[in-house]
Amino acid sequence: MSTKIKNIVICVTMAIIVFGFLVLFLVLPKTEFLDSERREPAKFPTLNGETIMKDGLEYGDSFMKQFDDNYTPDNFPFREAFRKIKAWVGANIFLQKDKDGIYVVDGIAGEMQEEIDEDSIAHAADRITFIGFGLFFLHRRGAFVIMKEKSWEVSYETDPFIGPAHRQAGQ
Repeated sequence: MSTKIKNIVICVTMAIIVFGFLVLFLVLPKTEFLDSERREPAKFPTLNGETIMKDGLEYGDSFMKQFDDNYTPDNFPFREAFRKIKAWVGANIFLQKDKDGIYVVDGIAGEMQEEIDEDSIAHAADRITFIGFGLFFLHRRGAFVIMKEKSWEVSYETDPFIGPAHRQAGQ
């Protein structure tokens, strides 16, 4: 197949895809509620002289700004299917651990933790020691309990660099 024919096939295929989605966008009924986001989709923006005039002056409240940023993404054909495909590819092909700082392990959602600030830990230990000795010298009874956060347990058990999987692989 010659290069010219390949180029024509690619252009025609792309045109069919683009115009096909345009027709689907115009013909398919719009969803009333977005279940995955638990909200109503954006309504078609008001089209009048004022919003059209704002297109040239300022983009913030203009018809095209509202149409491009709000209405079109919420009412795109097969929106939920494309969102699921994107999430699956991100998790299984690109091996992303998190989505916007949230990760899910065994059905438990957790937040990615920032790096530990050692100075803050040392300060907290000093304060706890100070209070502990104060109670000891005052002959008061007291107890301290340091509890782990749920996310520490999840990340420890599943993180391949610090958890049990790493220790087993290293042995």
